[in-house]
Amino acid sequence: MTEWIYVVLAGVVKLSVLAFFRRLTVDSISRTFKLLIWISIAAVVGFMVAFTFALYFSCSSLDAYWLSQSPTWSASHKYSCIEFGPVLLAATIVSLVQDVIAAVLPMSLFWHLRIDIRQKLALGAIFAVGLFACSADGVRLYYLHILLYESYDATCIQPSLLLHIALADSN
Repeated sequence: MTEWIYVVLAGVVKLSVLAFFRRLTVDSISRTFKLLIWISIAAVVGFMVAFTFALYFSCSSLDAYWLSQSPTWSASHKYSCIEFGPVLLAATIVSLVQDVIAAVLPMSLFWHLRIDIRQKLALGAIFAVGLFACSADGVRLYYLHILLYESYDATCIQPSLLLHIALADSN
């Protein structure tokens, strides 16, 4: 039920980073870079809308998405929902790809600056911290796959999964 919160919040974080990059590039960077930023922003917005609708309309009764967790409602209503696993895995994979793009985009910016190599390496190290979010998304993908397809023991898997989600979203 809270899957859509992950989709929306991950998208909003990416949008804020991309908006920051767009603000950095005002009147100083190539049109190609600006275009890439706008394409990335459109892709993130499309991701948020598409997966929010995919999750919300995944049940035959619209109320079932929200109320299917209630045992009393489930017992008294007839509904059907698609399996959420493939949707969640697809959302995580798309989010991982978008994180990689958002982390790599600024690296092309500072490489063309006229500063010495030590400063370029320092800037590269700062921007490489964004790749940590990508690795955390990869770990989230791994644990999500285990939780959905290999082990239904959520109490054993969930603490590790929640820790990695928190690490990914804190970047």
